[in-house]
Amino acid sequence: ATANIIKHGKRLQEWAGVPLLLENFNYHPTNAYDYICEPVQFGELISAIGCGVLLDLGHARISARNMPEWGGDVARYLSAMPLAKIREIHFNRPGWQRGQRVDLHQPVCLDDLEWLGWLLGRCPAEAVTLEIEEVDEPTLIAQLDLLRQFLKERGG
Repeated sequence: ATANIIKHGKRLQEWAGVPLLLENFNYHPTNAYDYICEPVQFGELISAIGCGVLLDLGHARISARNMPEWGGDVARYLSAMPLAKIREIHFNRPGWQRGQRVDLHQPVCLDDLEWLGWLLGRCPAEAVTLEIEEVDEPTLIAQLDLLRQFLKERGG
């Protein structure tokens, strides 16, 4: 599977003619993505393809929580990712279903901003994308204002 990802990643990058960013997956105990959710393995794929990273912060938080070897330690999980290769961050709040963290693209809260700040302080990301599910217009405007204010205070 790893060789296949590398082969197709290199081919896609060549065909596209623009920089390629590979997004991290979110782990659920199904064995389907065990090999790709490990940060070191993901970093090796990035290096082999020669591309950048679109880091989905929600996916990373889910994987850190759901993968037993990380024990919910999000900082340790993120620290093992190829931070220097991150060019874009997808930002949202993961949800909960049946005792597991899942990718529900919930509106963000103040504690989510702490994780975004932690990550921005350690990577050269050029873009942050607010990635939330369908919300009404006032909620979307409030979310955008919250993110804008946070980034402005950080000098971004």
